[in-house]
Amino acid sequence: MNILQTYHWTVLFIFFTIFMIFYNTNSTPSIKNSETTLVKKIVAYSLNKQIELDGEEFYCDKQFAISDNISYYKDGLFWKKIENEEVYVTSLTLDERLYPYRYLRIVGVVKGNWNKTMYCQVLTSDGQVKITKTTITPIWYEKWNMHDNNTYYNPILMSCRLPNFENQDPLALSLSTNPCRLSNIYHKIMPSTLENLQRNFTICVKPLNFKKDMSNHLVQWIEISKIIGAQYFHIFLKNVTKNTRKVLEWYKHQYPHNFHIEDFTPLECQNCTRNFFKSTWQRRKYEVVTYNKCFNRNLNSKFVIPLDVDEIIVPKTVTNWNDLVQDLNDNYASLIVQNVYFFSRTRYDEPFFLNEKRRAKVTSAKGENSKSFISTKNTLTVFNHYGLHLIRPGVIKDYFLPFQDVQLNHYKVSCDYVILPECVKYQFSSTLVDNVISKYKNQFNERYVTVLQRLNNVGIKIL
Repeated sequence: MNILQTYHWTVLFIFFTIFMIFYNTNSTPSIKNSETTLVKKIVAYSLNKQIELDGEEFYCDKQFAISDNISYYKDGLFWKKIENEEVYVTSLTLDERLYPYRYLRIVGVVKGNWNKTMYCQVLTSDGQVKITKTTITPIWYEKWNMHDNNTYYNPILMSCRLPNFENQDPLALSLSTNPCRLSNIYHKIMPSTLENLQRNFTICVKPLNFKKDMSNHLVQWIEISKIIGAQYFHIFLKNVTKNTRKVLEWYKHQYPHNFHIEDFTPLECQNCTRNFFKSTWQRRKYEVVTYNKCFNRNLNSKFVIPLDVDEIIVPKTVTNWNDLVQDLNDNYASLIVQNVYFFSRTRYDEPFFLNEKRRAKVTSAKGENSKSFISTKNTLTVFNHYGLHLIRPGVIKDYFLPFQDVQLNHYKVSCDYVILPECVKYQFSSTLVDNVISKYKNQFNERYVTVLQRLNNVGIKIL
C-alpha cells in the first residue's frame, strides 16, 4: 500500500470514528469526554504519521561540493523542466501552515503515467545539502476522464518536508530522481508569505482566452467583485486583445498589492496529435495547474476562490463575503455556493450583471457547477469548484452554504451541451425575476464611472 493510500484510509477511519461519536446521542457526559479525547489522540497520531512519511530523509555516502556560482532557472518562465525527466515545475512555495514543520510545495505536471521517485535536494545558507523524498499527490480524479486513453500532461503536487537546519535557511532546491547526483540548476526558495499582509479573499482566474475585447466586461466584473469582498486578483492570460491586456496591466500598476497578472503558456508536445492542443481534458488539467499555483502563492489569504469572469458570488442576507462567512466553523476546507444561471436574451444596455434580471427557475443541484470559498488553512490541493485534498486529518471536507443566504450568479449566452449536457434543463427552463444583485447598483455605478474616466485619462478606451 503506497503512502497516498495509507493516508486516505487513515482519514476515512478518523471520519468514521467522529461519526460514531456524534451518532450516539445517548452517551453520558463522561463517555463523551473520553471519546472526544480519543478522537483528538487519533487525529494527532495520524498527523504525526503523515508528517513522518512526508519527511523521509535520504543520506549519500559522499560529500557534496557546492559551487559558489550556482545557476538558477530564469525568472518569468512559466515551466521549468526537470533534467532528463518529463516533469515540469511551475511554482515552488515554502509552506509553514503546519508549523513547526515546514514544507516545500511544488506544483507541476508529469507527462502520461510518469511514476518515478523524486527527491528534493535543498541547499542551505551554510552550504549543506539536505535530501528528502517527495510525496507526490495527483491533482486529479481519474474517474473524471476514465475512458480516455490519450496521453496528457497531468497536474501534481510534490511535497517535501524540510529537515531541521539548526537555524540555517533553505536557499535553493533542485529536483532529481537520482538523490546523490546534484543538478546544475536550482529553483530559488522564497520566504513564506504567511507573515505578509493578511487578506480574507483572493480570486483565482484560469487562463483567459478571448478573441473579442473583454476590457469593459472585466472592469465591470472586477469592480462588482471588489464591492462584495474580493481583495486580491490573480489572473492568468493565454490569449486576449491588446486593449484587454492594457486594462489589466493598468489595474496591476494602480493596485500592485491587489493584482497579479501572469501569462500562461501551454507546453510544447512532441509526438502529440493535433487534437491534443484542442483537447478539453488537457485544457481542464492546465486550469487545475493554474488554480493550484494561485492557491499556493496566496496562502496569506484566508480564502481562495476559483472564479470565472462570468460568475459572481452574491450574498442575500448580508452585503459582503466577510459577513457571510465570519461566524462559520473554521474547520471546513470548502464553503460551497450553489449555482444559478442567468441566460442573456437581450443586448447589454447596462453592465452585464444588471442587464439580466431573470434567471433559470431550476437551481443547479448541490455541487453541480458550484464554486467555493476554499480555506487555505485546511486545504492541500484545489480543483475548479472546491478543495480536493485536505492538509491534515480531522478537517471537514465541505459545507454547503444555505441557498437562502448566498448564490452564485452565472451569466451565460448559451451552454456547451457536449461539456455540460445537464445544462439543457437550465437554459430551457422557465424563468423568474431575480434582482438580488441590484442592491449594489448605486455603489457600482459610482465606481464604474470613476474607473472609466481614469482609464480614458491615460488613453485607454473601453469598448
